Amino acid sequence: MRSKQTLSSVLLSALVVFQIESSTQSFASGACSQPSYRAATFQPIGGVGNSVTAGDFNLDGKPDVAVASAGASNVTVFLGNGLGGFSAQPPITVAPAVPSFIASADLSRDGKPDLITANFATDNFSFFHGNGDGTFNAPMTYATGDQPTAIAWADIDQNGTLDLIIVRLNRTNLSMHLGDGSGIYTDASNISIAPETGLRHIAVADFNRDGDPDLLISGMNSTQASVIVLNGNGSLGFDAPFPHSTTATGEVDGMVIGDFNADGRPDVVTANRTAQSASIFLGSPFSGNLSAATTTPIANGVLSVRAADTNNDGKLDLVFGKDTVNATYVLKGNGAGTFTASPELTGPRGSQVVIEDFNLDGKKDLVAIDANVQTRLAIRLSSCGGLTTNPVPDFTGDGATDLAFFRPSTGFWYVLRSEDFTFFGFPFGTNGDKPGAGDYDGDGVTDAAVFRPSSSTWYIQPSSGGSIITQFGISTDTPIPSDYDGDGKTDISIYRPAPAEWWISRSTGGVFATQFGAPGDIPIQ
Repeated sequence: MRSKQTLSSVLLSALVVFQIESSTQSFASGACSQPSYRAATFQPIGGVGNSVTAGDFNLDGKPDVAVASAGASNVTVFLGNGLGGFSAQPPITVAPAVPSFIASADLSRDGKPDLITANFATDNFSFFHGNGDGTFNAPMTYATGDQPTAIAWADIDQNGTLDLIIVRLNRTNLSMHLGDGSGIYTDASNISIAPETGLRHIAVADFNRDGDPDLLISGMNSTQASVIVLNGNGSLGFDAPFPHSTTATGEVDGMVIGDFNADGRPDVVTANRTAQSASIFLGSPFSGNLSAATTTPIANGVLSVRAADTNNDGKLDLVFGKDTVNATYVLKGNGAGTFTASPELTGPRGSQVVIEDFNLDGKKDLVAIDANVQTRLAIRLSSCGGLTTNPVPDFTGDGATDLAFFRPSTGFWYVLRSEDFTFFGFPFGTNGDKPGAGDYDGDGVTDAAVFRPSSSTWYIQPSSGGSIITQFGISTDTPIPSDYDGDGKTDISIYRPAPAEWWISRSTGGVFATQFGAPGDIPIQ
């Protein structure tokens, strides 16, 4: 009996990209110098999640996610509400298959996203036809050879339907299944890439720009981690494998394709856990494949990599999932194919990350299987750039406005939670104070704050801890806190009625004052 490696050791880092990532950000939200995210909120999975993918499964314009659970032998779809929250749908049973990798695309080309899983422990893959309403037909399952880890698709035979190419762990060949466009696939045929081994990831792009889909596979040449390009010939065949060394020992734990230097050619970045680095291969105009790798260090457990414009500057950045205490690491792209480090994000660990605008505010958000508690998703909404749309008040950080009031006679705050309409109360302030709630620490949770006219003092209780006490304004001012500089943090600010003056203590950029309006006007927040 052949031995199998454990799922956790080979599949949590699996990543597939099916088209070149490029930035199409409209700048509606403005740019910021560093990517930033609100504190994580969580969505129970209902089992141990192994892989996650995103797509608009019910065609309502709001991104959804789907999670494969090998332990429960099912797939669960979570429909997005457009505010960064999700509702779980009944799980889809996949038994006797064991889904360990999942991806989504319109494989049947009917305008409705489908799902596909690689089932590592049962040596097969499953196709789920999407109905366009968030539901899927029962899976059709096909044998694919032992230990499949990831799947890519392209019209290999150029007949107008999408075919599947499946990479299998540590083998020297790929499995190809031709599709008829309805979810029916042929038995596997093999594509040799010997002598390369250590195979794990696969993606599709046109590296030599001849119009035929090419394959990119992560592998190993001796002990050297590598990516391998197979140029397609347009007639069910591929040229000889073209390996590119990452200059790192060990295996490639994640890879992504994107146009990182804006020259119209696909580039590649790999995540190298053992070598604690990322390797960057720019598309070569000379060979039609890839140029030699450059390497940048990334410490501590990098497991996957995705590409997105995280700070709305129109340039692709790299988002790395990690298995250390700090969950996510971003390298900012400069649009020329090189990257600079950003502060590492703290919070739940997420080895796999999917990136979409889940709350429809024009900024890219993160959803990952929480590596600390694999039975839940961790959701990190972007707080980067422009005028934010954080609901106020949102004292629970679920992305929806809570009903709340401040009772001056007792100095108590009362909040009716949007999630379940239970309420809680807490003391902060005293009789005569004016409430000035806002997200002063930029973590996506509303902070209690009051302006005390008798001393022109602001008292703020950040949800992230600590306290802020500062003088700003005079006794007749009206507090009007909001995020006036677009950095994701509420600014202390007042409106002075008599001369119609606005005074803003910006968290980025210092104090700003201007006259706007006439005495007697009412400021709008």
